[in-house]
Amino acid sequence: MFEGKVATDSWYPVLMRTQADPYVGDASLTDTNVNVYFHKLDGSGGNRAAATIGASDWVNKSGGEYQLRLGAVEFASAGNYQVTVIASGDVPYPFVVQVKSNTAEEMNAVINSISPVAIRQEMDSNSVMLAAISGYIDTEVAAILQHLVDIKGAGWTNENLTTVDANVDTLLARLTATRAGYLDAAVSSRLAAAGYTAPPTAAAVRTEMDANSTKLANLDAAVSSRLAAAGYTAPPTAIQIRQEIDANSAALAAIAGYIDTEVAAILEAVDTEVAAIKAKTDNLPVAPSSLTAADVWGYISRTLTSATGGGATAQEVWEYATRTLTSGGGGGDATAANQTAILALLQSASSGLAALRAVLDAILADTGTDIPTQIAGLNNISVANILAGAVEGSMTLQQALRVMLAALAGRSAGGGTATITMRDQANTKNRITATVDANGNRSNVTVDGT
Repeated sequence: MFEGKVATDSWYPVLMRTQADPYVGDASLTDTNVNVYFHKLDGSGGNRAAATIGASDWVNKSGGEYQLRLGAVEFASAGNYQVTVIASGDVPYPFVVQVKSNTAEEMNAVINSISPVAIRQEMDSNSVMLAAISGYIDTEVAAILQHLVDIKGAGWTNENLTTVDANVDTLLARLTATRAGYLDAAVSSRLAAAGYTAPPTAAAVRTEMDANSTKLANLDAAVSSRLAAAGYTAPPTAIQIRQEIDANSAALAAIAGYIDTEVAAILEAVDTEVAAIKAKTDNLPVAPSSLTAADVWGYISRTLTSATGGGATAQEVWEYATRTLTSGGGGGDATAANQTAILALLQSASSGLAALRAVLDAILADTGTDIPTQIAGLNNISVANILAGAVEGSMTLQQALRVMLAALAGRSAGGGTATITMRDQANTKNRITATVDANGNRSNVTVDGT
């Protein structure tokens, strides 16, 4: 069976053999001594009609092989046509032409209409991975900010400010160097670093089909020549899709801006809190729990008065239980109970520092592992991801290609009846089931792309 288009001339191969010896080709025929008849196989039982051909419609290829041009007048509507070539003294040569409204080249135009812009817009609107990254960032930043609020409201003081400063410096270095590099790197460099391989091009697909397709052998021209003649343009490559996403993705741009804003806010909040802690602890000794009486007596040249109004020794101060001490600023209460409370508060600073270090470690872990992992997942766009994209309704690109392949190169049945079916390549199911009238017009079509 050959393929043709409604009201369009196409060339069809013809082999004429002598009746005296069917294995011998008749190479002497011209357009004047052959008759061509055609009849549409629509179940109407109509008589066959004679086709009018001229010298330009009949080409002798030698050895009994000819090329016949037919279709512009004969194939007025879609359907299957029986064509028979007859010459006196020769074996009649019949063949069937499946006439369609659209050719394979025209169907390819539908595939080419899926542009990189459309793919990028679909990802912006429906990508579950992009939505997951955005939600994760919102949750983690909110948790970090809440930790800072908790630290500020707890009222603890800093015992080892030097350690805190060092940890903050480490965090700043990581945020502005390696970690920032994770956020600023272009998608193209990440694809290359991950060993990403682009999906097969149209030329690679065509080469594979030319070499191994059993269906293409039944066509009168190679698929490659048909594609070239129709001005076929290959679908966008992975590089073109990536360039379109880099240039126009609103979602990626929003993520980059959001991360910059939130990281700046976090750093500003950390600086503010650390400065407040430092201001409160500048006048504290390095280790309050190890203070001796001599330390208290000599601290910042504090002058103490005894009960009798004269100078008191350190021993007198420690042994006198109800003495009220006056600070250098003119106020304060240093009873034994208050001194115990103050020492307990200072000793609890170490647990506060541990909490701050845990928060900083969590920030470092998030910016160093979780966010790059999520972004790496976004960049791992495979051929399967593209084929799973919806083309129309819930039909994916892969399902649409399966239906197209069945229409172009699948087995068919029901020609000339009210129901036509087209099969998958394995001949296991009907990809297309169409209800048609006598003219081949489809009134109902059911497709199965699974």
